[in-house]
Amino acid sequence: MKEATRAWTLEMLEAGIIRPSKSPYCAPTFCVKKAVGWRVVHDFRGINSKFRIPATSVPRKVDIFDTMAGGHYFSAMDLLWGFFQVRFREKDIQYTAFSTPDGQFEYLVTPMGLACSPSAFNRMMQQVFSDQRSFCRAYFDDLFVFTKTTSLEDHLEALDKGLKRCEEQQLYIKLEKCTFCASETAFEWIRISAGAFVSGHFPVQDDSSSPSSVLASTY
Repeated sequence: MKEATRAWTLEMLEAGIIRPSKSPYCAPTFCVKKAVGWRVVHDFRGINSKFRIPATSVPRKVDIFDTMAGGHYFSAMDLLWGFFQVRFREKDIQYTAFSTPDGQFEYLVTPMGLACSPSAFNRMMQQVFSDQRSFCRAYFDDLFVFTKTTSLEDHLEALDKGLKRCEEQQLYIKLEKCTFCASETAFEWIRISAGAFVSGHFPVQDDSSSPSSVLASTY
């Protein structure tokens, strides 16, 4: 587990996600077994208990379905590293500090496990694309561009606007999880096409009782 944590720490440092810290705050770090390898997570319950989380409106999935209904072309994009797209104010970075075998570090971006991360990320995404909702909808790290005409040129124009907005706001996309100019797309178990919504059925594996999925090592 120490090797996995060290490799993860080095990756995050090189990516500019974390930096060394001298913060008076410090969350423990531990590893959880994945299907392949380990997931590094932090116990932010201490600092989370002190947060006052501002209320934020999460988009209703049914509203997104309705907006996309009748679309002829769809492009679906997934933002790289989700919450990591939101940077912290300098004065607040200290609250994200955590310990590892190689010392103490802190996040420069919103990490998983911090109570404010989901609302901050959702609020940012809704604000960034607020003027493009007629052809571009965001649901956390999922981004959809859709057009309802049969013209591919119309869709490419809408897609260009969405991608330019991502570029302006320095939002990075995970290319291998994207589809472009498709006749249908999938969102939250629903397949959406020009003519219909079709519910999908996917197996969900519950490994909560597996010994390998619980606390493995704490620092």
